[in-house]
Amino acid sequence: MKLIIKDSEKKEKIIDYSELSLKELDRRISQYERKHGSLEIFAKQYDCDEGNTDLYTQLLDWENLISEKRKRKGK
Repeated sequence: MKLIIKDSEKKEKIIDYSELSLKELDRRISQYERKHGSLEIFAKQYDCDEGNTDLYTQLLDWENLISEKRKRKGK
């Protein structure tokens, strides 16, 4: 799974979750949990009408990290 992020200057950053180690997945998931609490709470509080692309990118990244981790564990 890949996520392509474009910033305001039209620069692209591609995150390929399949290339991340399990340790890296866990580390990044833990960072989001320390910053925002649980994914469920963060997703419920996110207001898409607000238009904050940074928070939306964090939400997508966090969901993809968890999805990749579950995929590897066969869940």
